[in-house]
Amino acid sequence: MYIILDQIKGIGGSSQMSKATTSFMALNLLHQAGGKTYSKAEIDAFSKKAGFTKTELKKLNAPGFGIVTCYK
Repeated sequence: MYIILDQIKGIGGSSQMSKATTSFMALNLLHQAGGKTYSKAEIDAFSKKAGFTKTELKKLNAPGFGIVTCYK
C-alpha cells in the first residue's frame, strides 16, 4: 500500500477559489522544487506503471487536497 496526501489537480470543485488554490500550489512547487501537481488520472498511470493495481481517492475539506491510496 502507498498513500499520497497532496494537492490533487482537478478535485477541488468548480469554485474559482478551489481552482486558484490548486494552481497556486502547482506554481509554488514548480518554483521551489521543480515539481507540479498531478491529476487522479496521472497518478493512476504512474502507479499502474509501478505495479499497483487499484487506487482510491478521498477528497478532503481543504480545496484541492486529497488522499490517494494505491494498492498492489
